[in-house]
Amino acid sequence: FFGAVMMTAPFFLLKSWRWRMIMRELGIEIPNGLAVQLYGAGLFAGQITPGQLGEIVRAHFLWRRGHDGMIAVGSVMVDRALDLALLVCVALPGVFVIIGPGQGFLVVAGVVGVATAFLMLRPGQWRRVLIRWTQHFPSVGRAAMKVDELLITMVRALSTPGAAWAVAGATVLALALNILRFYLLLLSLGLTLPVGGLIFGIALANLIGLLPISVAGIGMRDAVLLLVFQQAGQPDEGAIAFSLLILLVAYGLNLIWGFPAWLLETK
Repeated sequence: FFGAVMMTAPFFLLKSWRWRMIMRELGIEIPNGLAVQLYGAGLFAGQITPGQLGEIVRAHFLWRRGHDGMIAVGSVMVDRALDLALLVCVALPGVFVIIGPGQGFLVVAGVVGVATAFLMLRPGQWRRVLIRWTQHFPSVGRAAMKVDELLITMVRALSTPGAAWAVAGATVLALALNILRFYLLLLSLGLTLPVGGLIFGIALANLIGLLPISVAGIGMRDAVLLLVFQQAGQPDEGAIAFSLLILLVAYGLNLIWGFPAWLLETK
Protein backbone atom coordinates (compact mmCIF):
# COMPACT_ATOMS: atom_id res chain seq x y z
CA PHE A 1 0.00 0.00 0.00
CA PHE A 2 2.85 2.39 0.83
CA GLY A 3 4.41 1.63 -2.56
CA ALA A 4 1.16 2.42 -4.35
CA VAL A 5 0.91 5.73 -2.49
CA MET A 6 4.51 6.69 -3.26
CA MET A 7 3.99 6.04 -6.97
CA THR A 8 1.46 8.87 -7.06
CA ALA A 9 4.25 11.47 -7.17
CA PRO A 10 6.04 10.20 -10.33
CA PHE A 11 2.65 9.54 -11.95
CA PHE A 12 1.56 13.11 -11.26
CA LEU A 13 4.87 14.63 -12.44
CA LEU A 14 4.87 12.55 -15.63
CA LYS A 15 1.36 13.69 -16.55
CA SER A 16 2.18 17.36 -15.94
CA TRP A 17 5.39 17.03 -18.02
CA ARG A 18 3.41 15.54 -20.92
CA TRP A 19 0.94 18.43 -20.81
CA ARG A 20 3.86 20.89 -20.89
CA MET A 21 5.19 19.14 -24.00
CA ILE A 22 1.79 19.48 -25.67
CA MET A 23 1.65 23.19 -24.80
CA ARG A 24 5.15 23.72 -26.15
CA GLU A 25 4.06 22.33 -29.51
CA LEU A 26 1.21 24.83 -29.49
CA GLY A 27 3.48 27.77 -28.73
CA ILE A 28 2.77 28.05 -25.00
CA GLU A 29 5.98 27.92 -22.98
CA ILE A 30 5.69 27.81 -19.19
CA PRO A 31 8.17 26.67 -16.50
CA ASN A 32 8.04 23.14 -15.12
CA GLY A 33 6.96 24.34 -11.69
CA LEU A 34 4.04 26.32 -13.11
CA ALA A 35 2.98 23.35 -15.25
CA VAL A 36 2.87 21.16 -12.14
CA GLN A 37 0.88 23.81 -10.26
CA LEU A 38 -1.68 24.34 -13.03
CA TYR A 39 -2.01 20.61 -13.61
CA GLY A 40 -2.59 20.06 -9.92
CA ALA A 41 -5.24 22.77 -9.76
CA GLY A 42 -7.02 21.25 -12.74
CA LEU A 43 -6.69 17.80 -11.21
CA PHE A 44 -8.41 19.01 -8.05
CA ALA A 45 -11.28 20.49 -10.07
CA GLY A 46 -11.52 17.32 -12.13
CA GLN A 47 -11.82 15.01 -9.16
CA ILE A 48 -14.85 16.83 -7.75
CA THR A 49 -16.77 16.98 -11.05
CA PRO A 50 -18.49 14.13 -12.96
CA GLY A 51 -16.29 12.58 -15.62
CA GLN A 52 -13.37 14.78 -14.47
CA LEU A 53 -14.73 17.50 -16.76
CA GLY A 54 -13.46 20.17 -14.38
CA GLU A 55 -9.90 19.71 -15.66
CA ILE A 56 -10.72 22.17 -18.43
CA VAL A 57 -10.16 24.88 -15.79
CA ARG A 58 -6.46 24.59 -16.63
CA ALA A 59 -7.23 26.46 -19.85
CA HIS A 60 -8.84 29.26 -17.84
CA PHE A 61 -5.74 29.64 -15.71
CA LEU A 62 -3.57 29.85 -18.84
CA TRP A 63 -5.94 32.42 -20.38
CA ARG A 64 -5.68 34.55 -17.24
CA ARG A 65 -1.92 34.64 -17.78
CA GLY A 66 -2.38 36.08 -21.26
CA HIS A 67 -2.23 32.94 -23.39
CA ASP A 68 -4.66 32.31 -26.23
CA GLY A 69 -7.83 30.76 -24.81
CA MET A 70 -8.53 28.48 -27.78
CA ILE A 71 -4.99 27.13 -27.80
CA ALA A 72 -5.14 26.60 -24.03
CA VAL A 73 -8.40 24.63 -24.37
CA GLY A 74 -6.84 22.62 -27.19
CA SER A 75 -3.87 21.65 -25.01
CA VAL A 76 -6.16 20.33 -22.28
CA MET A 77 -8.38 18.52 -24.77
CA VAL A 78 -5.36 16.78 -26.36
CA ASP A 79 -4.07 15.84 -22.91
CA ARG A 80 -7.39 14.30 -21.91
CA ALA A 81 -8.02 12.70 -25.33
CA LEU A 82 -4.71 10.83 -25.26
CA ASP A 83 -5.51 9.20 -21.93
CA LEU A 84 -9.03 8.39 -23.02
CA ALA A 85 -7.99 6.90 -26.38
CA LEU A 86 -5.42 4.58 -24.79
CA LEU A 87 -7.80 3.63 -21.99
CA VAL A 88 -10.49 2.69 -24.52
CA CYS A 89 -8.04 0.50 -26.45
CA VAL A 90 -6.98 -1.31 -23.27
CA ALA A 91 -10.52 -1.50 -21.86
CA LEU A 92 -12.19 -3.09 -24.91
CA PRO A 93 -10.69 -6.55 -24.23
CA GLY A 94 -12.15 -6.21 -20.74
CA VAL A 95 -15.55 -6.91 -22.28
CA PHE A 96 -14.32 -10.46 -22.99
CA VAL A 97 -13.26 -10.78 -19.34
CA ILE A 98 -16.72 -9.86 -18.07
CA ILE A 99 -19.22 -11.40 -20.49
CA GLY A 100 -17.17 -14.10 -22.19
CA PRO A 101 -15.68 -14.47 -25.68
CA GLY A 102 -18.94 -15.00 -27.61
CA GLN A 103 -20.96 -11.97 -26.59
CA GLY A 104 -17.80 -9.99 -25.97
CA PHE A 105 -16.77 -10.41 -29.61
CA LEU A 106 -20.13 -9.04 -30.78
CA VAL A 107 -19.88 -6.00 -28.49
CA VAL A 108 -16.27 -5.22 -29.45
CA ALA A 109 -16.96 -5.78 -33.16
CA GLY A 110 -19.93 -3.41 -32.97
CA VAL A 111 -17.90 -0.68 -31.25
CA VAL A 112 -14.98 -1.04 -33.66
CA GLY A 113 -17.34 -1.09 -36.65
CA VAL A 114 -19.07 2.13 -35.62
CA ALA A 115 -15.73 3.84 -34.93
CA THR A 116 -14.32 2.70 -38.27
CA ALA A 117 -17.39 3.88 -40.17
CA PHE A 118 -17.14 7.28 -38.50
CA LEU A 119 -13.45 7.63 -39.35
CA MET A 120 -14.07 6.64 -42.97
CA LEU A 121 -16.59 9.40 -43.53
CA ARG A 122 -15.29 11.99 -45.92
CA PRO A 123 -14.82 15.16 -43.83
CA GLY A 124 -15.10 17.46 -46.83
CA GLN A 125 -18.64 16.35 -47.66
CA TRP A 126 -20.17 16.66 -44.22
CA ARG A 127 -18.35 19.94 -43.60
CA ARG A 128 -19.90 21.44 -46.75
CA VAL A 129 -23.34 20.26 -45.64
CA LEU A 130 -22.76 21.68 -42.17
CA ILE A 131 -21.61 25.03 -43.55
CA ARG A 132 -24.70 25.35 -45.75
CA TRP A 133 -26.96 24.47 -42.81
CA THR A 134 -25.29 26.88 -40.39
CA GLN A 135 -25.72 29.80 -42.81
CA HIS A 136 -29.32 29.95 -41.63
CA PHE A 137 -28.25 29.97 -37.96
CA PRO A 138 -25.41 32.47 -37.41
CA SER A 139 -24.87 31.59 -33.75
CA VAL A 140 -24.56 27.89 -34.57
CA GLY A 141 -22.17 28.75 -37.39
CA ARG A 142 -19.91 30.72 -35.04
CA ALA A 143 -19.89 27.83 -32.59
CA ALA A 144 -19.04 25.38 -35.40
CA MET A 145 -16.14 27.60 -36.48
CA LYS A 146 -14.80 27.59 -32.92
CA VAL A 147 -15.02 23.80 -32.81
CA ASP A 148 -13.22 23.61 -36.16
CA GLU A 149 -10.45 25.89 -34.86
CA LEU A 150 -10.16 23.72 -31.76
CA LEU A 151 -9.80 20.55 -33.85
CA ILE A 152 -7.09 22.17 -35.98
CA THR A 153 -5.29 23.21 -32.79
CA MET A 154 -5.48 19.67 -31.41
CA VAL A 155 -4.00 18.20 -34.62
CA ARG A 156 -1.20 20.79 -34.61
CA ALA A 157 -0.24 19.77 -31.07
CA LEU A 158 1.08 16.42 -32.31
CA SER A 159 2.33 17.42 -35.75
CA THR A 160 6.05 17.19 -34.87
CA PRO A 161 7.16 13.51 -35.03
CA GLY A 162 9.66 13.80 -32.17
CA ALA A 163 7.19 15.46 -29.85
CA ALA A 164 4.44 13.04 -30.86
CA TRP A 165 6.60 10.05 -29.94
CA ALA A 166 7.57 11.63 -26.62
CA VAL A 167 3.95 12.39 -25.75
CA ALA A 168 2.82 8.91 -26.83
CA GLY A 169 5.56 7.29 -24.76
CA ALA A 170 4.61 9.34 -21.71
CA THR A 171 0.97 8.31 -22.19
CA VAL A 172 1.82 4.60 -22.27
CA LEU A 173 4.19 4.92 -19.32
CA ALA A 174 1.54 6.75 -17.28
CA LEU A 175 -0.95 3.94 -17.90
CA ALA A 176 1.69 1.35 -16.95
CA LEU A 177 2.36 3.18 -13.68
CA ASN A 178 -1.34 3.25 -12.96
CA ILE A 179 -1.70 -0.50 -13.56
CA LEU A 180 1.28 -1.11 -11.29
CA ARG A 181 -0.36 0.99 -8.58
CA PHE A 182 -3.50 -1.12 -8.84
CA TYR A 183 -1.45 -4.31 -8.72
CA LEU A 184 0.20 -3.15 -5.50
CA LEU A 185 -3.21 -2.34 -4.05
CA LEU A 186 -4.34 -5.88 -4.86
CA LEU A 187 -1.29 -7.27 -3.09
CA SER A 188 -2.05 -5.14 -0.04
CA LEU A 189 -5.42 -6.91 0.23
CA GLY A 190 -3.90 -10.34 -0.28
CA LEU A 191 -5.86 -10.78 -3.53
CA THR A 192 -4.88 -11.86 -7.01
CA LEU A 193 -6.42 -11.50 -10.46
CA PRO A 194 -5.50 -13.08 -13.80
CA VAL A 195 -3.39 -10.84 -16.01
CA GLY A 196 -6.40 -10.21 -18.28
CA GLY A 197 -8.58 -9.20 -15.36
CA LEU A 198 -5.85 -7.00 -13.87
CA ILE A 199 -5.08 -5.08 -17.05
CA PHE A 200 -8.21 -5.18 -19.19
CA GLY A 201 -10.91 -5.64 -16.56
CA ILE A 202 -9.67 -2.83 -14.32
CA ALA A 203 -9.17 -0.58 -17.37
CA LEU A 204 -12.81 -1.18 -18.31
CA ALA A 205 -13.89 -0.39 -14.75
CA ASN A 206 -11.95 2.88 -14.82
CA LEU A 207 -13.38 3.76 -18.24
CA ILE A 208 -16.95 3.18 -17.05
CA GLY A 209 -16.13 5.21 -13.96
CA LEU A 210 -15.36 8.21 -16.18
CA LEU A 211 -18.95 8.44 -17.41
CA PRO A 212 -20.24 11.84 -16.24
CA ILE A 213 -23.11 10.38 -14.21
CA SER A 214 -21.33 10.01 -10.88
CA VAL A 215 -18.58 11.77 -8.95
CA ALA A 216 -15.20 9.97 -9.01
CA GLY A 217 -16.89 6.95 -10.63
CA ILE A 218 -18.43 5.83 -7.33
CA GLY A 219 -20.92 3.04 -7.99
CA MET A 220 -20.08 2.59 -11.67
CA ARG A 221 -16.53 1.39 -11.12
CA ASP A 222 -17.63 -0.81 -8.21
CA ALA A 223 -20.23 -2.60 -10.36
CA VAL A 224 -17.72 -3.47 -13.09
CA LEU A 225 -15.11 -4.60 -10.57
CA LEU A 226 -17.68 -6.90 -8.97
CA LEU A 227 -18.13 -8.64 -12.34
CA VAL A 228 -14.35 -8.86 -12.88
CA PHE A 229 -13.81 -10.38 -9.44
CA GLN A 230 -16.70 -12.82 -9.89
CA GLN A 231 -15.24 -14.06 -13.18
CA ALA A 232 -11.91 -14.59 -11.40
CA GLY A 233 -13.52 -16.45 -8.52
CA GLN A 234 -12.64 -13.74 -6.01
CA PRO A 235 -14.99 -12.61 -3.21
CA ASP A 236 -17.38 -9.70 -3.76
CA GLU A 237 -16.17 -7.95 -0.60
CA GLY A 238 -12.67 -8.04 -2.10
CA ALA A 239 -13.93 -6.11 -5.13
CA ILE A 240 -15.53 -3.46 -2.93
CA ALA A 241 -12.43 -3.14 -0.75
CA PHE A 242 -10.26 -2.86 -3.88
CA SER A 243 -12.56 -0.20 -5.34
CA LEU A 244 -12.35 1.79 -2.11
CA LEU A 245 -8.55 1.66 -2.22
CA ILE A 246 -8.61 2.90 -5.82
CA LEU A 247 -10.88 5.73 -4.70
CA LEU A 248 -8.47 6.58 -1.89
CA VAL A 249 -5.19 6.36 -3.83
CA ALA A 250 -6.18 7.34 -7.38
CA TYR A 251 -8.69 10.02 -6.41
CA GLY A 252 -8.22 10.97 -2.76
CA LEU A 253 -4.49 11.56 -3.10
CA ASN A 254 -5.11 13.63 -6.22
CA LEU A 255 -7.18 15.96 -4.06
CA ILE A 256 -4.34 16.21 -1.58
CA TRP A 257 -1.87 16.97 -4.38
CA GLY A 258 -4.24 19.32 -6.17
CA PHE A 259 -5.83 21.32 -3.38
CA PRO A 260 -2.72 23.43 -2.52
CA ALA A 261 -2.26 24.17 -6.22
CA TRP A 262 -5.91 25.18 -6.47
CA LEU A 263 -5.49 27.57 -3.54
CA LEU A 264 -2.44 29.15 -5.15
CA GLU A 265 -4.33 29.72 -8.40
CA THR A 266 -7.57 31.04 -6.90
CA LYS A 267 -6.42 33.14 -3.95
